Amino acid sequence: MSGVSDKVLNREHDVRATEAPRCQICSDYSKTTALQAQEQRQKHCDYDRFNGGDQWSTDPNLHFRHCMGYPLNQVRGWAQGQTAERQNELASCPSAATQAMCRRVATHAVEQRNAIDTKTTTGFCGLQGLDNSRWNKDYNVHYRGCLLNPQTSPGEEAARDAHLKECGIIKKAGPATNPAKPGEACNVGVVLKLVACNNQYDEPVDYFNPGDVWPACGLGATDQSARSAAMSSFASVGLILNNPPAAGQCSYTSTTIRGCSCGD
Repeated sequence: MSGVSDKVLNREHDVRATEAPRCQICSDYSKTTALQAQEQRQKHCDYDRFNGGDQWSTDPNLHFRHCMGYPLNQVRGWAQGQTAERQNELASCPSAATQAMCRRVATHAVEQRNAIDTKTTTGFCGLQGLDNSRWNKDYNVHYRGCLLNPQTSPGEEAARDAHLKECGIIKKAGPATNPAKPGEACNVGVVLKLVACNNQYDEPVDYFNPGDVWPACGLGATDQSARSAAMSSFASVGLILNNPPAAGQCSYTSTTIRGCSCGD
């Protein structure tokens, strides 16, 4: 009635024809997504640690604005796909034990990557040609990947450790012979072998094979002094022995050899 052109009227009509159905799709999507996010928190799935919490935010307005950024010919399929993906993740919500395992896995993965970054390496010991996701620097990438596929995490850890061992970055303990202290008579040798190790949460470490670590031998005047020397050998490579092991420690077996010898 104000005398605008047909071109302007048609453009306004087209915009409303586009925005109205997209608005309805995104309104429904945002409500459903907020409910899924609330369920995720109630189940303690721990998914909202990622992407700043946006993907699993309980704020429907955030999801609505994100959804409205898609064109009409894409938004319905995108919204359906996002809803289905979250529902699948809710159906496989990890247990508290799995979450604890994944925190360890992610921490270890970053440590493994840092081990390469802090050592000058060339050729095979570099990361050229290796799976980038396996060696990602981001803790959250490993943690989320583990939550979604916990069965693959031990194999990924083992593959990284194998690479580090080939490069000589991971050192095996021994077969160190720790001699008696200067001036001390050497009457006995004690050989210690690892049995199992616990992590910082006092849980068995399932990605570490103690059988891969060579035994350590200590020499001394008494069984106690020789045992202490052998333990020092393990401590020098970051392994603390104790029976029974506390958090961050390893259990062991002990063999005493009479005479200043390690049995070899």
